[in-house]
Amino acid sequence: MSKEIQQIAFKEHIRKRPGMYLGGVGSKGIILLLKGLVSNCIEVSATDHYFFQIELVPDDEYRLIIEASDDIASFKKTINNSDDFENFHLKVCEALSSSFKLTTEDNNKLILNFKLDKTIFKEAVDYPELYESFLQWTTLNRNSEVLLIDKRERFLSQNYFSFPKGVKYLYDRMVKEALGKPEFEIFFDGELGGLKYQIFLGYRTDWYPSSTIVSFANDAHTVCGGSLVEGITSGLIAGCRKYVKDNNLTDFKIRKKKFNNGLILVASVRGSELTYGGSFKETLEDDKVRKDAKKLMKQLTTDFILNDKEKADKFLWRFDEKQLTSGIY
Repeated sequence: MSKEIQQIAFKEHIRKRPGMYLGGVGSKGIILLLKGLVSNCIEVSATDHYFFQIELVPDDEYRLIIEASDDIASFKKTINNSDDFENFHLKVCEALSSSFKLTTEDNNKLILNFKLDKTIFKEAVDYPELYESFLQWTTLNRNSEVLLIDKRERFLSQNYFSFPKGVKYLYDRMVKEALGKPEFEIFFDGELGGLKYQIFLGYRTDWYPSSTIVSFANDAHTVCGGSLVEGITSGLIAGCRKYVKDNNLTDFKIRKKKFNNGLILVASVRGSELTYGGSFKETLEDDKVRKDAKKLMKQLTTDFILNDKEKADKFLWRFDEKQLTSGIY
């Protein structure tokens, strides 16, 4: 029986099942391939200080220029590695292209020219969708720069992305677009337990709309939340309850439901070996992240309340049972 089983080459396996590797062979699949190429470059290198130029040329041709401020020898060594899973998307790209050429200009620059196989990809990449995707990618990879150039239409489209503040860009944009200015704000941008966190939390205290929560784990948008969001909100509640208990505020009832009103939260965590749930990593399920985020947020909340009592009182007012509250509570 074993003699009848035929092994096929990795390249041929990709061509037989391209959708399994890219999630589809339409515009979304091409975007995933392009994002995978730049992400793999960072993953296998000793640096994330990259400039990526992605050009869309007529007739399904693409040009990717990779430049680094440091020597990227460690990345170049992986290009011809026989390991099928190192520099994975580069190998997928080669397998799914009708022409593929990778050249090295110097120790800091690589140029990849490829043309996707039209027998596999029958749909062109959608530029607005590509724009939105790389805007998000660059906020998560804050040390990298991306230049998108679309040469396929009569007039050239070009967009440059660089967000050294990371996901705070998203938080600032949400605050700017929202009604009501946040008074109660807690920020953290640093490393904890070997993982890098960005947490930006604010409350609009003049009225109480529904919450706005966005979270990321590495390059995955965890649309269903999970450990990071749960840890942050649990720590926030624990910090407020500690303050109420320490100050014997018996009329203040800290209920979880009220914490949703007026909340703006943008958070990200980066590091290796994170645990996800769902078919497309839409939920983060990592106990370490949950515990560390809760401990951190409890301390940050306690510090904020003690250091800015005026703003804290405006926020904690919503938990005072003696005050008149609206029916939404």
